[in-house]
Amino acid sequence: FIHCDPHPGNLLVRRAPGGGRTQVVVLDHGLYREIGEGMRLSYCALWEALILRDKALLDRVAADLGVPEHGNLFPLILTNRGLASNTRLGETMTKEERRRGASTLPRGV
Repeated sequence: FIHCDPHPGNLLVRRAPGGGRTQVVVLDHGLYREIGEGMRLSYCALWEALILRDKALLDRVAADLGVPEHGNLFPLILTNRGLASNTRLGETMTKEERRRGASTLPRGV
C-alpha cells in the first residue's frame, strides 16, 4: 500500500515511546492505494534518486514509469526544488534556482 497524501499535516516524526528509535506516524488514513511490485520498486527508486540527486537513476525511473521526457519534473513536483538545487528544504531558493526550475516546466505551465 502507498499513502497518497503524505503532506506534513498527515505525518508526524517522533521518538518511539521509551526513547527508542525514530518513528514515522501516519495521522490520516483516508487515501491509500494498493500498488504492484514493479510500481513499488520504481517508487522506491524515485525517492532514492531524489535523495541522492542521481540524475541517471531519475531518468531510468521516469522511463520505467512511462514518462521518460518528464523525469526532470519529479523533483519540482515532489520537493519544489530542481535536482541540482543546493537550497535546503524549508529555505528560500535563490533567484537563479527559481529561474532554472521555471525553465524546466513545459510551455504554458
